[in-house]
Amino acid sequence: MRNYFGAGTVTRSLKTIGCVLLLASCVHTGRAFSLLGPFDTWQIQEITYQMGSDIGGPQNLGEEYRIPMPTLFYAFESSFLDYFGSNGVAEVEKAIKIINDLPAVSLLSQQLTEFQLEARRDNYQAAALSLLDLKSYTLNLLIEQMGLAEPERYTWTLRARFVLPAGCPVVNYSVIQRNFDPVTWEPTPYVNGVLYTYQIIEVCMGTPFLADAFEIQVDPLAISFNSVAGLNLPLGGFFTGLTRDDVGGLRYLYRKNNFNNEALPNNATIGGGGGVVPVAGGISSPWTPFFPTNFTAGTNVVGVPVAATNVLSVRGGIDKIIFRRVNFDSLLGSNFVAVADAYTATTLVNSRQTGQRITRQVLTPDFVFTARDLGVFNPPANAVTVARRLLSVQNTGPAGLNGPGIINTPITITYNKLGNVLINNGPAFIDEASSFRDFTWASFDGTTNAPVIYPSGRSIMDLEAQLLRP
Repeated sequence: MRNYFGAGTVTRSLKTIGCVLLLASCVHTGRAFSLLGPFDTWQIQEITYQMGSDIGGPQNLGEEYRIPMPTLFYAFESSFLDYFGSNGVAEVEKAIKIINDLPAVSLLSQQLTEFQLEARRDNYQAAALSLLDLKSYTLNLLIEQMGLAEPERYTWTLRARFVLPAGCPVVNYSVIQRNFDPVTWEPTPYVNGVLYTYQIIEVCMGTPFLADAFEIQVDPLAISFNSVAGLNLPLGGFFTGLTRDDVGGLRYLYRKNNFNNEALPNNATIGGGGGVVPVAGGISSPWTPFFPTNFTAGTNVVGVPVAATNVLSVRGGIDKIIFRRVNFDSLLGSNFVAVADAYTATTLVNSRQTGQRITRQVLTPDFVFTARDLGVFNPPANAVTVARRLLSVQNTGPAGLNGPGIINTPITITYNKLGNVLINNGPAFIDEASSFRDFTWASFDGTTNAPVIYPSGRSIMDLEAQLLRP
């Protein structure tokens, strides 16, 4: 279960439930992933869906959502450049490079042994200064927008809650798994080799969130909640790359033989030439970036494709995604040089695979990185919003199913540039000396190099001086 409102991790109780399960955890290969899509009708706040930062819920196999095109264009808005500077751009591009450096999923080994089980490390100086790593957070946001949900959170999850006539806490629950093995595709209680059980937490009343199947690691010595998709990242923590199960989830989504009934991207047509070329006429119409009001929780876009000849086809996964940077005049009008991006998708026609040429008229970047003052959450917790984004999809599944479908672009990721925030709790702790610090954006790693603090131009000495205030 993620900490939805702040940058730290949720404190968890650890419990051992027996030697048999411990032995099983030692011999099981222990891998899993979860799939992200729009909230199903039963995924309600009462059973801990649609939490503060949620943009979707866990999907069943066959109801997944994925990006349908192999090349994604990204850009930085001037607000991001002003706040994070060139160092911030470099950190976002480090996260993008991790995605770009992945082989085509068809080239991965069956057991994914080339990938690490645990990619999280700690920088203790950054932890002491309450720093949040920009690259690591961005890496999570990227694979989320590619279709992955939090595997640890949905290893066990509530499907229904029934209050009996005697009243709460006399309640019956239905518990399901939305966490799948990337080799067998079977539901599994393991993530990156760690075995999880659950305990149901019930609060009866007083909050929209009444019950949850709370994951508990079986082995108290295991390094738990360690996937990048899960983002259980403490202050001072950072990711060195993707874990085995993160990659396993991407392989399931984007493998060539994963055929789904899919629509074309909104800006695509059947046919066209090859490669990426500028659109005739050079400069396209101005692009107006999306602002934070587009990212209010619960306003995700779930659409249906426009009916047109050959728009819907049974298409396989695209095997590999590449991010390419594009530039636009973010200070003098936000004009974007449009391109025609042509690629070949594999379609299934009369049980035979065939190539289908598709051309996108890319009039805006697929991913845009921005920065805004996003404020804080209160209630239920007085904590600073980290970032905002939405999930825009087209559901092309059969009637009554929550998928499968495609993830639409453009996608805007907005980072909070609120700056340094001190938190006080009344009535007793209401002065500077009794305050505590919320997160500060930074970049750091496992070397002896000092962290880079944002906004651009701020120094670590400034931050340390504030911590040592009289």
